[in-house]
Amino acid sequence: GAHGWLRVDRITRSDSNCTLVRLHAGRGTPPLTVTGEHRIVVEGSRPSRWVQAETLQPGDVVCVWTEGQVVQVPLQKVENFPADTVIVQICFKPDEPVCAFDPPPPFSSLLSKGHRPNRRRGGGLRQVPSAEVLSIPDTERSWW
Repeated sequence: GAHGWLRVDRITRSDSNCTLVRLHAGRGTPPLTVTGEHRIVVEGSRPSRWVQAETLQPGDVVCVWTEGQVVQVPLQKVENFPADTVIVQICFKPDEPVCAFDPPPPFSSLLSKGHRPNRRRGGGLRQVPSAEVLSIPDTERSWW
């Protein structure tokens, strides 16, 4: 995040038949593949403005982290395609933009936000997740 390390608040994993979106930002930024509801940071600064990936079109301006700074870049290409895949959603605290990329890590990447946190109402004590809940499971991807 912009202010240092972010805490992983929650990780969920599910099998899904969904639409994936591959975003091509150009300017040396590799394409990013996300679910249609994934939040992508778009032009503007604080507070960061985002839209769901499925609403993006070529020419829409997205934020890219490159060479130590945020740059606004128009999308060159947007591809939507169906997929039967495993979806892993990660919620960060605080809810700030992070660099998102398909492996291996590039020199520049689109800025994204983790899965949207649930709005909690009311008070009360919350359980602190165990280290097991916060671990990221080993996964096998044929395209890695």
